[in-house]
Amino acid sequence: HISMLATQDVCDIEVPQEDTRTAAERLIERARFLSIEHLMLAKDAAEFAATNDYEADGSVTAIDWLRINCHLTGTQAANYVAAGERVDDLPETVLAMAEGKIGFGHLVVMARTANALAASPTARVFDEKKLLAKAQENSVGKFHHICRHLRHAADPKGYVATEAEMVENRSLQISSDEDGAVYLNGVFDPVGGAAIRTALEPLARRSGADD
Repeated sequence: HISMLATQDVCDIEVPQEDTRTAAERLIERARFLSIEHLMLAKDAAEFAATNDYEADGSVTAIDWLRINCHLTGTQAANYVAAGERVDDLPETVLAMAEGKIGFGHLVVMARTANALAASPTARVFDEKKLLAKAQENSVGKFHHICRHLRHAADPKGYVATEAEMVENRSLQISSDEDGAVYLNGVFDPVGGAAIRTALEPLARRSGADD
């Protein structure tokens, strides 16, 4: 029923021959329609991930197949699958997104939070209504931090275990190509990432008019 809601919402779009809306109004409305398209892609991605069809092309996982064939980053592909798998569990969130009250990014954060709490035997019950109210009041970035704090409060043991795993999985790779260019690629836990950002951000500012 949610898929039908999103499809119907897109099909009902009527573009007037003379659009009298302001540029800001058009941007907001286009973003709403784009969120609905993201939702439909997420549902399809989750359904695809539930099969073994990705093996036909030699991909190791469905995420890997989506990354390559849909021209996404690994994080984007994983977010689509995570959101699509939780669509039926977040009816009020989906409706709010279709109405333009939140964006697809909010839904992804909501789905990730629901998945984290559901996967932990020590977590309290996920409260969609409470989180949706927070989503409607905050940007996606701020909502992400709110959900991190909520996860810590609702599941302190599971959150600490996740943080410890992130520390264990830290990595930094430095490589160069034939013309001497140097590439940095790494994954850091929040504390380590904050320390690196603090050290590098001053160096990223312009040091003068010629910089």
